[in-house]
Amino acid sequence: MSAAATTSPATTRPWWAFIALVSLIFAAAAGPVAIRFAQLAGLPSVFIIAARLTLASGLMAPFVWRWHRPALQTLSLRDWGWALLAGSFHAGSLLLLFFSLENTSVLVNGVLRRTSPLWVLLLEILVLHTVFNRRVWAGVGLTLVGTIVVGLGSSSGGSAGARPLLGAVLALLTAFVSAGYLVVGRRIRTQLPFLPYSWIVFTAAALIGWLIVLFRQVPVTGYGWSGFGWILLVTLLTQILGHIPMNAALHHFTATFVSVSTQVAVILGAIFAFFLLAEVPTMLQIAGSLVILVGILLVIKR
Repeated sequence: MSAAATTSPATTRPWWAFIALVSLIFAAAAGPVAIRFAQLAGLPSVFIIAARLTLASGLMAPFVWRWHRPALQTLSLRDWGWALLAGSFHAGSLLLLFFSLENTSVLVNGVLRRTSPLWVLLLEILVLHTVFNRRVWAGVGLTLVGTIVVGLGSSSGGSAGARPLLGAVLALLTAFVSAGYLVVGRRIRTQLPFLPYSWIVFTAAALIGWLIVLFRQVPVTGYGWSGFGWILLVTLLTQILGHIPMNAALHHFTATFVSVSTQVAVILGAIFAFFLLAEVPTMLQIAGSLVILVGILLVIKR
């Protein structure tokens, strides 16, 4: 969510752009909870990822080929390469997200995943030699301090998940890979409408997911109707109500505004997890999460 928006803040936005933003926030909060329920139902994480991406890609394909085939035909081999690379990063971020949720709470996962603006900033410093003001560096410092506090809270016991510290580390890696996905996606997102761009990314990520399923010999049957019902719900929340509206919102809102808005999903997701999964975070995790949120807000308001 760090790509530049194509519309200035002063431009009149269509009503559905606000619907897309609300949908994105809700999906970002409810998606991890649905993923956790699917995992508790016995569905392997890799299978959930491959199935949900395939379902989303299949649902989108008729619309993409009917309305956006000319746009796809104008892409060069280099453009397709960037799009496939973006799909690879998307698949990697999903794998890390799911394995993180297997080991830590929804709150810790959500907060640490949303440090991706920090990693984008660091990439800009290392690669582009960008200079930032003191407020940005203060945000970086607060984010690092908050991350350490969350890690201490995860290692002290009382946290949801089998290995909460490992889950926290995986959530941080998710944020880093997501930052790579956003940076790579910039190279192609501006050349395509959000629907065909999302379709290419989902399709590429689905292929990678199925390769991992085959390599690890993960069973693809025997989960019953309830299992596939959870896959359908996860697909609806994360892909249809989450990822597609995110790309739509970035066409009408600044990346900063979208990033700030989705921080609400951290708190909302923790509330969902408290009532639906009985997840009670430790005081250190709550304190560290608040420090991280303040730090991220300072960074993305640069």
